[in-house]
Amino acid sequence: AWMDAWRTTTHEVCGGCRLAVHEYANDDTAPHVTVLLLHATGFHARAYEVIAAKLVRECRARVVAPDLPFHGETAVLNDGVERADALYSWQNIADRVVAPLCDALRLDERGVVVFGHSMGGAVGHRLAEIRPRVVRSLVAFEPIIRQDVEVETVELRVAFEAQRDILSSTAQRRKNSPHETVQGAFEAHRGRAIFAAWHDDCLLAYVKYGFHWETAVQSLRGTLLCEPANEARMYQGGPIHVHPTNVHCPVMMLMGGLRRAQRPECISAEKYCVRTESSLVIMPNASHFGPFEDPNAICECVRRSAMQSYQMCNSKL
Repeated sequence: AWMDAWRTTTHEVCGGCRLAVHEYANDDTAPHVTVLLLHATGFHARAYEVIAAKLVRECRARVVAPDLPFHGETAVLNDGVERADALYSWQNIADRVVAPLCDALRLDERGVVVFGHSMGGAVGHRLAEIRPRVVRSLVAFEPIIRQDVEVETVELRVAFEAQRDILSSTAQRRKNSPHETVQGAFEAHRGRAIFAAWHDDCLLAYVKYGFHWETAVQSLRGTLLCEPANEARMYQGGPIHVHPTNVHCPVMMLMGGLRRAQRPECISAEKYCVRTESSLVIMPNASHFGPFEDPNAICECVRRSAMQSYQMCNSKL
């Protein structure tokens, strides 16, 4: 079963962070492509298992998916407050966590296709700037990115700041109420509007691996691994300012069609595509949670990006 195919390793990065890295691959065949999967704020790598499994089956991919700091199974040691605080910054996550992980795994040898969602898309953009030999192509679903003042209007800047504050305050107020069972958590979340359109397996993976189920601390059992206070601070750590002229790989921007004219991340992404002639794919019926609503469409975009980037590389040899 695809749920059992993950293997997890731990990597010490930037001194105080024990990064949990989940890998998904078919041991019987050499991978055609490596995909680095970077998750959104408040989620975790294994929530994207449906996407990872499909990429392995249909593209013979190896998927490398880290739990970013304060998410999933990754542990941030609070032996130095300043050190821990630095890891709420999305740019620091790219520079001090993801880039060293790529170095440790020697991902520059064949390069990777990066798929990033929301915060993960922003981190992926930064990685493409600072590790150009690693990133062959980038597929970003509604990355939370800002551009320079020549492109970004005052209205867009204000909209980003308002969105960040709203998300942060909402997360801060969220109650981390415990659930008795995985099935109970699944049904409770299925009843909430933002999860209503999710693919069943995506929602199951989110609750199965995003909560404390195997713990000796009874008060933690059934509660979120990403604590609301940490999620709130993570929102304050972004967006990332990107410099499109420093990104030399093909970029494919994905976005949901629902309310896209009102959402600053979509407005910024469209401006990016016009400026750089990057490809833009709109999923008409998707929201900001499109990767969980239509994982098949995401896989098809990653497959197309991989084919394009590897063909371009081979043509240069």
